Amino acid sequence: QNLRMFAPPRQNGDGFTETSGVVGWQFPEWFVTQDVRQRTSEAGHTIRSRRLVHRDSLTRGRYQGEGRKWQNVVPVRFVRACRHGHIGDIDWYAFVHGDDSTCRAGLWMDDVGTSGDITEIQIRCECSRFRPLSEAVETGGHHRAGALGLCDGRQPWLGPGARARCEQASRFLL
Repeated sequence: QNLRMFAPPRQNGDGFTETSGVVGWQFPEWFVTQDVRQRTSEAGHTIRSRRLVHRDSLTRGRYQGEGRKWQNVVPVRFVRACRHGHIGDIDWYAFVHGDDSTCRAGLWMDDVGTSGDITEIQIRCECSRFRPLSEAVETGGHHRAGALGLCDGRQPWLGPGARARCEQASRFLL
């Protein structure tokens, strides 16, 4: 008796679409694939690897990997923030290579233990460079860059270009 019917949402790009609604900005912009690759280290430990991918590499929320196989992804669970409340994605390329690299080879999150603790995770580039994630926890102090560098003032809740001036050290957050 009290059933009310509504028209379905309009599709973007149909030429007749009115702009309405609330805009939502995606954050974080980095994801890890759910497809796990396993290999054995030289020490005999099992290493589980998942690809780190930026949202620009996704199609309809999925990543197309090797062999054109579609893989589900989940947002990466690690970000950086400063004491002033700015928050942003970790620059994974800078974390692995340092500031002087232009390498853009594929990145992997390797779990070398069984607990999921950050002391057992490393970020690896296909160029063979890697860095333990536990080093991201180290900060350099208020105005000294640690492993994650200085804050760039990102405010993702205001949109992709929103930045404030900030010189605080970035801190690792789960």
